[in-house]
Amino acid sequence: MPVQGLALALVLMVGAPIPSPAQVARRTVSSPSNTPLSCPRAHQLLLEQVTAQFTDTTIWTFSKRADADDALRRLTDLSLRSPRCPAAVGVRGLVKWRFRTDWLPKDGIGQRAGVPWNHAAIYDLALAAKSGGPAAAAAATAGSQLLLPERVELPYLVREVGPGLLDALAAESEVPDTIQQFHRGRLAAWLWVPEIADSTFSAYAGAGGPPERAALELGRVRLGSRVPGGYSLYYAAAKSPDPAVAAGLRQDLAFAADNAELAAYDAAGPRRPAWLRRF
Repeated sequence: MPVQGLALALVLMVGAPIPSPAQVARRTVSSPSNTPLSCPRAHQLLLEQVTAQFTDTTIWTFSKRADADDALRRLTDLSLRSPRCPAAVGVRGLVKWRFRTDWLPKDGIGQRAGVPWNHAAIYDLALAAKSGGPAAAAAATAGSQLLLPERVELPYLVREVGPGLLDALAAESEVPDTIQQFHRGRLAAWLWVPEIADSTFSAYAGAGGPPERAALELGRVRLGSRVPGGYSLYYAAAKSPDPAVAAGLRQDLAFAADNAELAAYDAAGPRRPAWLRRF
C-alpha cells in the first residue's frame, strides 16, 4: 500500500486509544459507607480513580436507591461548604458513572431529571476541572479516562467538555506525570490540537512513559499533521513486544488493510517493523 494511504488512515485514527496506564474501574462489590467524607478524602478518591489504586471502595456501590440519593446529597453539601470543595463534585460524578441504569435520574439534590447518569457524571467532572483548584487536573484526568475508552461512545461530550478538560490538564498536580500527560495527549489528539498532543506525548516519554507507546502516539500525531519523523517513530513502535502497542498498530492498519494484510501483520511477530515498511 502506498505510504500516502497509511498517512491518510492515521489522520482518521490519530488519538485512537490503546489500553491506558490506569484503567477505569466501573463497579465494585462492597456495601455503601456512612462515614462522613472530608474534602481531602474526596481529593484522594479522585487520585485513586485515575491511578486505579483503590483503598476503601464502599462509597462506589449502593444496594438501595435511597442510599444513592443520600450519597449525592452528602457530596453536594460537602461541595458547597466554606471553603468550597470542587473535589466533592468530581467524586459525585464518579458515583453517578457507576449507578445502575434502571435508577432513573430525578429532580433532587445533585441530580436532574432527564440527564442520563453518564452525561451527568462527565458534567460534574468537567465542573470540578473548571474550578482551577488542586483537584482540577485529577478531575480532568478522570473525565478524559471515562470519555476516551477503547471505543468512544460519547463523542459529542468529548467535543463539548473536552477543551475545558484539556485546559485543566495543563496544570501541575498530584496525578503521576505518566498518567496525566498520557491522557492530556490523547485528548489533544482526539480534539486535533496536534501541537499540544505532540509536546504532551514528548513530555510523557520524558516522564518515564514506555518508549514504544510514546513512539506510537507521537508517530500518529506527526503522520497526521505531516510533521517529519512520523514514520520513524511508527516503525520504532512496531518493534515493541507489548501486545497493547501491537494492537494499537493493528487498529490503525485496519482502516487501510484488507483481511489478508491484517492476517500477515498478525503472523509477522517480531518482523512487524520490516512488514510495516513494505506495507
